[in-house]
Amino acid sequence: MRADGLSLDSFRKFVEWWSYHLLEPLTPPKLHLATAAAIEHHNAVIASFFLDQELLKGVRTGELRRLFLWHFAEEIEHKETVFKLLQSISRSWTLRALGLLFSFSELRRKPMTKTIEKFAAGMVFTLVSASSIWLIMHRYIYQKPVEVHMKLPEKVFSPDYFTARQRFREIVTTAGGRLETIPLEANGPSGEGLGIDIAWFGAANPRSVLLHSSGLHGVEGFAGSAIQLQLLNDLPTLPKDAALIVAHVLNPYGMAWLRRFNENNVDLNRNFLGDEPYAGAPDTYANLDSFLNPQSPPTMDLYTLRAGWLVLRHGMPALKVAVVGGQYEYPKGLFFGGKRLEEVSEKYQAFLAQRLTSVERLVAIDVHTGIGNYREDILMVEPKDYAVLRPMFGERVVPPDPEKSDSYPVRGALNTMFARAMPKAKVFALTQEFGTYSATKVLHALREENRWHYYGAGTLDHPAKRILKETFCPQDETWRESVLKRGRELLNQALLNLQ
Repeated sequence: MRADGLSLDSFRKFVEWWSYHLLEPLTPPKLHLATAAAIEHHNAVIASFFLDQELLKGVRTGELRRLFLWHFAEEIEHKETVFKLLQSISRSWTLRALGLLFSFSELRRKPMTKTIEKFAAGMVFTLVSASSIWLIMHRYIYQKPVEVHMKLPEKVFSPDYFTARQRFREIVTTAGGRLETIPLEANGPSGEGLGIDIAWFGAANPRSVLLHSSGLHGVEGFAGSAIQLQLLNDLPTLPKDAALIVAHVLNPYGMAWLRRFNENNVDLNRNFLGDEPYAGAPDTYANLDSFLNPQSPPTMDLYTLRAGWLVLRHGMPALKVAVVGGQYEYPKGLFFGGKRLEEVSEKYQAFLAQRLTSVERLVAIDVHTGIGNYREDILMVEPKDYAVLRPMFGERVVPPDPEKSDSYPVRGALNTMFARAMPKAKVFALTQEFGTYSATKVLHALREENRWHYYGAGTLDHPAKRILKETFCPQDETWRESVLKRGRELLNQALLNLQ
């Protein structure tokens, strides 16, 4: 490397002084780990950038090229290992931000800049300019996992809503189930009719019911649909007086159009208010309206830096409660709960109320994605049900408190509706949430898609749509395998608790 003019001596001396003579003696061990996690993430981002842009083609020596390729792979592994360790010790966003701040000082060191300039002309500008800092913060705050694209379980993970619907209807018929459809007024991108398809297996007038639903949040429905197709491929044995009811994609408009919300921009999991008025919004949401809901098409607007500042200022738990808990005053805004009970909500509630009058015990599972650690799931429950459901379903049931878990309270959740629809039944309702990417990345994807919907053409061919789908259903075989595995495990638990 020295023969090629790539001397790292001065940079190494600076790192040793900064890390071991200044940081280590004066700062706590948790900050050491947070700084290491940030540095490893910088390394992984740089490695990913070199590989994506095929910049190693300019390296003259084949041996040196192979060395860098091996090192890049190693850095990607280091990044994930250190970050997981940090998460197991502390989930503090402030700690992560401080580690990121300390790590930046090393990237800005002039000897490092000169070295990279000699290695690849123009690359240094990308890495140390404002745009590179944006890129690094974007990747770091988002915590995008390294993805390995392999052959996917295509039989259950469908490429679009209409494929998923056709597969579901066919397998219900093949499995000998009763298929019913709740027709809806909304249409698909090409004018297709939409409806909620419901499969029924077991007793016609059951005393106990396992109710499994997917797609309440539209684009999140790909994972839930896959779990349901897997379930119907291998139906369990039901008790004599029990029924299995599978509601496939409660928000077909959202899944067909790759939106989280319905045709009226309503978040259906904020729409079941019962006797509460459809009014109000947290003060913090009102203050953040211009940031959350820009009145312009998707564009780069320093979102990551602004989001990072808001996290530092308010803290992630407080922001979650204020932003995503539900608002009823901004019809074009994110997490809008509507001004009335939506058609989907009304018809689904009426179906359950009319058909399940005999039910004494209901175990309900509603599948979502986008919250929690990558490839892992949590079970979100209503506050009043936590003490009962935690012993039944174990550690995956998390307290609905953003200070203690990834869960948070919301207004008008689906799970609050079951007691109104079936007042005589004992209800055990769970929301199964599969983690994908960080909260800031999920919010950014929702924000940009919403801008495209209202201030662009709203068509499916825009990158905002593709990114939103990837955000809620990663094209990563390991993630999808985990969804199927953990989805099956929860269904088995539910069956054991059906009586």
